[in-house]
Amino acid sequence: MYNESKGSENKSLPKPQNFDCHVKSETLSESSNVDRTPRNTIKVPVVLSEPEVQICVESTIWLDKPALEIKRVLKDVFIDQCRLIATDIDHETNTVNRGKLFLFGHIRKNIEYAALDHEKHDGKHDCKHDDRHEGTCVHGNIRHNTVCVDFEACTPIDFTCSSFKPDLAPVAKKSFEFLDKDGHSPNLAIKQFHNEVFYNELPYCELVHARFDEIDFGFKKHHDHHGEHGHEERKENECDLDKTFQKVKEKIVLHVTVKLLQIQQVRIG
Repeated sequence: MYNESKGSENKSLPKPQNFDCHVKSETLSESSNVDRTPRNTIKVPVVLSEPEVQICVESTIWLDKPALEIKRVLKDVFIDQCRLIATDIDHETNTVNRGKLFLFGHIRKNIEYAALDHEKHDGKHDCKHDDRHEGTCVHGNIRHNTVCVDFEACTPIDFTCSSFKPDLAPVAKKSFEFLDKDGHSPNLAIKQFHNEVFYNELPYCELVHARFDEIDFGFKKHHDHHGEHGHEERKENECDLDKTFQKVKEKIVLHVTVKLLQIQQVRIG
């Protein structure tokens, strides 16, 4: 029974067919090489510089609800791009003595504030502080706004006293021209070129530390009670419960420390 079923399966399989095809092959000769492996070296990231950059930022933030006061501000810094441009290169050693470091990034701010509830009589109610005194109070929620404040900076970097300097080998390009047969003019149809390219490791940055010194102030909206000098006069027993703001102005002094690195071959032993 088993043999019959196996035979029936073999009959259903298609028979292989032969086709003419062209195959080209060749035997390659061995290519020579020169061993340029440096002795007693490792390839690791090295610290080129670790500057603390001071960046001044000014921005305006609009809150989604009118606020009575700012309760808390949390901040983090993000480096989106860090690029080094060499301005002083020693062409004998292919090392950089000085350069400009360009930083692009943003500050992520989370602003918590006390919002005024305008749906209930403009948020203001008569309430009792105790059994003997009555006053005015407001109600609202604690809300938050999260924003990103962009910044950019350019700072000089001096590598003359650094233990490691950036390695940047240049591209070498040469061309050679030939005379025509008569020897009186150049042969424009023939030209020889020589190109030599070194592929360098790109310097990069790591974020180390950030410090923020800032002042935030809101532009308050309130009723006009101005004296003769243009300053607001507060009435007796009047609280500043009707003053709100929705626009916040901030001035930030950011101190950010970055570690500038490059992968290099370092001799050991």
